[in-house]
Amino acid sequence: PGVHAEMTEKFHQFHQIWKVDERVPGKTPEDFQTILGLTEIACGVALLFPVLSAIINLVLVPLGFVVNWVLMVLMAGAVYTHMELKESVAPPAVLLGLLLLYTIVSIASLMSGKPRPVAGTEASTVSTKKEN
Repeated sequence: PGVHAEMTEKFHQFHQIWKVDERVPGKTPEDFQTILGLTEIACGVALLFPVLSAIINLVLVPLGFVVNWVLMVLMAGAVYTHMELKESVAPPAVLLGLLLLYTIVSIASLMSGKPRPVAGTEASTVSTKKEN
């Protein structure tokens, strides 16, 4: 409860930077906080369920790739916000760096023609048999 109250209070400072009510009339800082939070949760859940990702991969572009880009945009916004507030940018910058690294590894994997297997599938387990 204390962390939530602190984050809600800080969101009013974020509101001064992003001016949500000017960009989207009728929206409050709490609405902005809710939308960002739900987006982060949805992206995190999508990354946790590789089976969902495998199903969507058949229909659309790889879900993990799209989710990763959404999270990178959110983290870039977080870095900018913390810079404007003259606060430490380390937490969002580290997350942004890790997401960027994941993107680079994913693109390299796709370009090599050897995409990473989906976790939980037979192809992703380490084989204990010796090849002849």
